[in-house]
Amino acid sequence: MAHAPLASRVLVFAAGASILSAAGCADETWPTHVACVGDSITFGDGASAPGETYPAALQGMLGSSTVVENFGHSGATALGPGAGNLPYESLPEYAAATSFVTQAGPDARVGVVVLLGANDSKAALWDAPGRSERFRTDYAQIVDHFASLPTHPTVYVATPLGVGALPCCGIRGDVLTRGITPIVQQLANERSLPIVDLSTIVARHPELLVDGVHPNDKGYQALATKVKETLTSRPPKSQGNRSWLGRLLRSH
Repeated sequence: MAHAPLASRVLVFAAGASILSAAGCADETWPTHVACVGDSITFGDGASAPGETYPAALQGMLGSSTVVENFGHSGATALGPGAGNLPYESLPEYAAATSFVTQAGPDARVGVVVLLGANDSKAALWDAPGRSERFRTDYAQIVDHFASLPTHPTVYVATPLGVGALPCCGIRGDVLTRGITPIVQQLANERSLPIVDLSTIVARHPELLVDGVHPNDKGYQALATKVKETLTSRPPKSQGNRSWLGRLLRSH
């Protein structure tokens, strides 16, 4: 069968893309899968309903072309076994997030948002000798685990909440500000990973928190907005080598 000239087919492609854009379809660079990994802030403590958590709000913002899953577990720590009292890597959500990312498919554009560290600031955990070094090692292990999965997702490192005045639950804002958050940011910079600055949002707007740590519904909307902004400005890339345009051009 004779093929149309390449230039004609590219024009058809461009026209089709314009029609999709005009119809309000999501940008093709947006993620197809997002795994929200974290503690009670990801799980949604403080929200008035399951549909008011930040992953749920993010799903609404990204639309039906993206699958967003909540893998948060209240009380989870980045500190691993022998250091943390509830290590995320030992929880079923860690295994479930791993399966979700792995099974997304070769053409998927996968993002993993890691929001951990608040619970690690508690005195019983952080004040033990060598904890900052152990936190660095264990947090890096979580990030590197997800980054090394077969779909090669982009890992987005989110700064932990709890930096306001009098946070609840034994979480210490001074430890987060001077100890944990700088480590998280440094690890992201060393790996050239996008940073989602959530702590600044709530530090400037304490009214978004119900107890100094957990957001209210408006707070979760603000977190979701920031996560979406980062996901779409630095979107994950598909690991498949056959995009729609690539297949079109190779058929010439």
